[in-house]
Amino acid sequence: MEPIIIVHGGAGDIPQSRVQGKLDGVRVAVRDGYHRLRNGGNALDAVEAAVVSMELDENFNADSLISPHAKMALEQFLKHGEFGRTEIGTSDGHIAVATSTGGMSGKAVGRIGDTPQIGSGTYADDNIGGVSTTGMTTRLNNTAGAITLSKTGQVGVHFSSKRMAWAYVRADKLYYGIEQGEVLEEENKLK
Repeated sequence: MEPIIIVHGGAGDIPQSRVQGKLDGVRVAVRDGYHRLRNGGNALDAVEAAVVSMELDENFNADSLISPHAKMALEQFLKHGEFGRTEIGTSDGHIAVATSTGGMSGKAVGRIGDTPQIGSGTYADDNIGGVSTTGMTTRLNNTAGAITLSKTGQVGVHFSSKRMAWAYVRADKLYYGIEQGEVLEEENKLK
C-alpha cells in the first residue's frame, strides 16, 4: 500500500478567527509526517513527526492544559508503542496511531480522558486499521470527531461538532478541510 498519513486538530466550536491557523497547522503536520515516510521512516516515525509539528504549533493545545500527573500517564502510554497526538500513518503495511491532547479547560481535578488509556480514543491494528477520536459528548455538548484509516488505505473523516481541522496525504495530493462536508485539495509539495 502507498504511504498515507492523516491528522486532525481536534473537534469543537472553532471560531472563524482561528480557522486559517488550524488549516495551515494540519497541512504542515501532515506534510512533515509524509516527508518522513517518503524518506525512509516507518509509520511510527511519521506520526511522531506530525505530533511534534502540532505540539509546537500555537494553533493547537496539545500540551497547554496537561497536568504533571497527565504528563506521567502520557509517558507511560508512549512506552506501550502507540503514542502522542492525533495522527494515523501507514508504511509497509504497518499502521501507527498517535494521540496527545491539552485536555479540556475546566476539567475536574483527577479526571483522566481517553488519551492515556490504550484502546479508548486511539487504536491501531495492522490487520484492521487505525482510529483516533476527539471531543466530548454530553447531554449539553456534542463535539465528537474521528479519523480512520483502514488496512487497505481507505480514509475516513467524521465529526459532529461545528468544525474539525483535518488533513491527509495520498501520493501527490493533499486533502484537507475544517467545515462539515468540506474537502479541499492541493498538490503535495513534498514528495
